[in-house]
Amino acid sequence: MRTFLALSVVVLLVGGLSGFAWISRHPEAEWIEQAENWPLVGPAARAFRQKWLAPSARGEPLAVAIPGGEESAGSAPAVAAAPRNRRIVGSMPYEWVTPETVMREKPDPSAEVVERFDMYANLTVIERRGEWVRLRHGERSGWARLPTSEEPLLGSAVAPNLPLPGQFPDARRLAAARRILEASPGVVRERTLGPYRLWTDVEEEALLSWLAKVAVSIDGAYRQRYRCRPIGEPAEAIILFRRPADYREFQALDSDLAGLRPAGHAGYGMVALYTSGRQQDEVAETLAHELTHLLNRRALGPALPAWLDEGLAGDLGGSRIDGRGVHGAELGGWVTRSEEKVTYSGTRAALKYTGRAIAAGGLIPLERLTAMSWRRLVSPLDDENNHAHSALFIRYLLDGEDGALAAGFRGYLASVGQGESASAEALRQRLGRSWRQLDAGFQAWVTQTAMLQ
Repeated sequence: MRTFLALSVVVLLVGGLSGFAWISRHPEAEWIEQAENWPLVGPAARAFRQKWLAPSARGEPLAVAIPGGEESAGSAPAVAAAPRNRRIVGSMPYEWVTPETVMREKPDPSAEVVERFDMYANLTVIERRGEWVRLRHGERSGWARLPTSEEPLLGSAVAPNLPLPGQFPDARRLAAARRILEASPGVVRERTLGPYRLWTDVEEEALLSWLAKVAVSIDGAYRQRYRCRPIGEPAEAIILFRRPADYREFQALDSDLAGLRPAGHAGYGMVALYTSGRQQDEVAETLAHELTHLLNRRALGPALPAWLDEGLAGDLGGSRIDGRGVHGAELGGWVTRSEEKVTYSGTRAALKYTGRAIAAGGLIPLERLTAMSWRRLVSPLDDENNHAHSALFIRYLLDGEDGALAAGFRGYLASVGQGESASAEALRQRLGRSWRQLDAGFQAWVTQTAMLQ
């Protein structure tokens, strides 16, 4: 009996050590990551992965900036680093796949094809077996044979900023959003809002129907206004909170938003916003603004200058929105008149505000505006409103001077979408104007347009 017990102990010990040896070499295994959310063992699983994951998986700077929105994370660099075969984002390893990469059901060249890629894509790694890698693409997974070289896929030169396909929601942030929603008093529903997946505790069907018109129409409005065609289909999700406090809790997950009080933001494959205490039109404008950031990524690339990314979002989000959707060429916002006062909102308020700054001689020159970082652009000092300034500049380029600058601006956008320079100087050269001429034309247009409101 003692011999049997001793043998059992030895077998269990050897098995335990062997198991530990395996998981210490495979801390990225999918089931270990999932265990972080299990009761009782979750904290131990998280501690284990923090210890055994590679240093870069524990929070070192990302290899490629994640594009943000108003209010969204980070100021994107002028160019993105060339994609390499392997990178770490957060706590998950990723792999770039090239066009014509084939993903199969098994690590076998004769296995059934799950998916064939026609563009570059960055996918989550589940498992590795030599040159075979099991990858996750959205809700699908499969095996692909990838090169083991550490040479960048596009060579060692800096890669151009190019459009990227729709970005699936980051699993952890989506799980956090759902936990916040489920802790709220309302009923959480998962549904669609146009082509986007939606999680919300908002129950007003009239509001949801109105917002669905925005989500359905904004792609066409974007193409018509900017003459840019986003690649692929939307893959992102919308998180619509009813209570501002729930939204602020979700916002707090992103350190880049610290100190800001946005009504919504975009990033990590999601748009988040709230509804309570806001007019239906305000919520619709915020949604249109943030969805435009997603379209910018799919049409122009993730590494846009702050004035351009925010300006396009402010321009389209500040357009007129009604029961048929977004009307990009028409001014949004509204004017409320009473016997005591006149109240402006949205784009109309931006026009009045910017017009007063021009009259007082305090408007920032366009050359300085277009050189601002994202943080500086969305964090106004004193009486500056650089965010509104950027949106109005875009509207001037398209609608001012009877459209004289529209072709040059759209040509600039087309070149940016093809990987050429997105610098303000590249725009100025396309327009054939000096900065002084652009400032004069912009200020004259704002002054005249504001007087008509």
